This record gives sequence, structure tokens and C-alpha cells, in this order.
Amino acid sequence: MNREYIYLKDLIKERLREDYPLPMILGKDSKGEILIRELDNLLISGHTGSGKSVFLNSVIYTIFNTSSSEEVELVLIDGKFSEFHIYESIKYLRGKVNQNIEDSLNALKDCLSEIERRKRERVRGPFIVILVDEFADLVIGEPKSEEYICKIAKEGKEVGMYIILSSSMASERVYTEKIRECIPKRLIASVVSKENSILLLDEEGAEELLGNGDMIFKGMDTGEKIRVQTPFISTQDTEKIVQRISEDRKIDGIYRLKDVLYEDAKRVVIESGNATASFLQRHFKIGYNQAARLIDQLELNGVIGSKEGTEKREILLDNKEVPLVNMKEDKKEIDMEEEMLYEEVKRVVIESGEASATFLQRHFIIPYNRACRILKQLEKDGVVGHQIGEKPREVLIKK
Repeated sequence: MNREYIYLKDLIKERLREDYPLPMILGKDSKGEILIRELDNLLISGHTGSGKSVFLNSVIYTIFNTSSSEEVELVLIDGKFSEFHIYESIKYLRGKVNQNIEDSLNALKDCLSEIERRKRERVRGPFIVILVDEFADLVIGEPKSEEYICKIAKEGKEVGMYIILSSSMASERVYTEKIRECIPKRLIASVVSKENSILLLDEEGAEELLGNGDMIFKGMDTGEKIRVQTPFISTQDTEKIVQRISEDRKIDGIYRLKDVLYEDAKRVVIESGNATASFLQRHFKIGYNQAARLIDQLELNGVIGSKEGTEKREILLDNKEVPLVNMKEDKKEIDMEEEMLYEEVKRVVIESGEASATFLQRHFIIPYNRACRILKQLEKDGVVGHQIGEKPREVLIKK
């Protein structure tokens, strides 16, 4: 291996496999082969300046270039107050960039609550990727964080949640036995001593790495071990893509001009029943920003429904642009059967305190579209609150 930088943007242009729903570009091995793995729980360590934070940013950059904000949410914890502030404005962010111990702990607790919700409602998405840069202060300063981290690592994958931890403090106080047991995959850069290497990899060798992204990727559970030159991403490249994502918003609530691919995208979405930005990216070989604009335009023009939690967007028109579902906005237009069901749903929602389309689907054995219609009417009547991101709707009327 050598100290030559390998630029992430070049790797993405050269070869980005679609083998994984959430790819992680490790870099290149000694033969010059690009190494891509499915994103997983990961422990990262190495002394200051060895490339840890750069790799975390490369993970985020890859997500921006391969997934939409509908498919992936980011939970960012920045113990150094320096790495993740640039991402404050992005729509991928779940909450805010957490910097102090209290906020970081609350973010982890929120992720645990989300795991329980997904298990209860039997949903798996969107992906949630938790990245913690310099987690030493968190683990040492708040012992409960170890418990939260381990529970997320053990139970999160089942529902689409992953956690990546990084610290320059290669100590057993930080990389505790419990954390090492529940996160077997490691990406270790140059460390100070053989003892550090043995702690993190169960063997010597990391103390001889060259720095500048020269790392060892090892699966303690699989035995896979690769020396890899991890990719470099400049601050300038990061700022450019963050600016593009931040500016990629509707002006005055609408897009002034339809994209040139709009009609083709409408046809493909209706025929396939698939309405995600990543699908349009792959189908038309376009960038995420353009694909996301097309999805917003399709929603604005009534071709597809709005995003409802983790459910797929509803296709509202057929090929002849005839509505597939008669969305009834006024309660007076609801027929007798629907009105009877509405009152029963209202009772159950108030008694249970739960108000989601998937809950109504399972409880009343009704289609998703119908559940959404009733939820909208409940919101209109002041029974439940507005949908805010992925959070459960608040039930405003108590028993």
C-alpha cells in the first residue's frame, strides 16, 4: 500500500455496484480492486489524522449519491463539535446534529423507540444510519450509552438501522468488551501500539499502517481481513454536494418548469408501480437531485400520493390518467359504510392512542388507501395531529 489518495468521487464514477441496497465503499485493495460491502454496524479507530473522520464523511457522501432522503435517514453525533455541522441543513437528517452528551443520549433513546415501533408495526424502513464521530466522551461520560449502543447494534439491523462508531482513543474504556462483542466488523487505521491493535483486531499489525487512509478491514465474525486504502473526499466536494441538496427545494411550493423527463417518468412510474427517487435514478441513469425533483413533480400533479411513513407512495392515476382511487376530502361525501367505519376507527384510535395507516390496516383489515383516507378525515376533524416526518401522529382527543 502507499500514501496516494484515492478520491471517492472517482470510485463512484468508475464503478458503483447495485448489489447492495445500502453500499459502503471501502476503497481499493493492494491489487487496485474497488471494495464495496453492504453497509453494516462498524467500529472505526486510529490515531488523529489517520483518516477516520474522512471515511465517515465518505459514507455520508456515498449515501447522498446512491439513495434518496426517503430511503435513508441519518442520525449524526459529533463529539468533537467539528465534523458534522456542515450537514445541519440536509433533508436526510433525522433531528439535528447532536453535539453534547445529553442530546446524543436522547438521539440514541429515540432510535431505540423507533426499533420498538418498527417491530410492533412490522415495518423495515427507511434505513437509519447512525454515525458517531469520537464517541469516547459519550461512553465514558454516560455509562448508559453503552447499553443503548449495544441494543441498537443487536436489534437495529432487523428493522433497517445501523450504527458506526469512531474514536481515536483505542482504549478498553471506550471500545468496551460489550461493544466489541456486538459490533464484530472493524475498520482500523494506524494506531499507536501493538496493544491497541490487539485490542481492536485480536492481532498485531495496525501499528504498522501508513496513515492517510491506509486501514485494515476485518470481520471478527467472518474472518475476512483486507488491507485497504480508504477513499478521500475533500471538504470542497462535501460542501458542494451539501449545497446542492440544501438548495434542491421547491420554490413557492412548486417547481416552475417540468423536467424534460417528466412524461417518461410518469409513464414508467405508473407502469411499474414504483415511485422512488432511487428507482428513477437507476432507470434513467440520472443523478439523485433530478430524480427527487421528478418525484416531487409527480406528487404535485396528482400522479402519486404523498409520503406516508414507511409505506410506498400510492399511484393515483392509470395510463389513461384516470384516477385509480376516489380520494374523498369532505366527510359529507363518505358513503354510509365508510361513515360507520369512520366512527369505529375514531373510537379505536382514541382508546388505543395509536394513529397510523398500517395500524388501521391490520386492525380493520382494510386497504392502505382507505386507511389513509380515514386518517386524513380524522386529522380534518381534529382527532389526530398532522403527520410530522416519521413520528407517529398525535391523538388529540383522549378517552
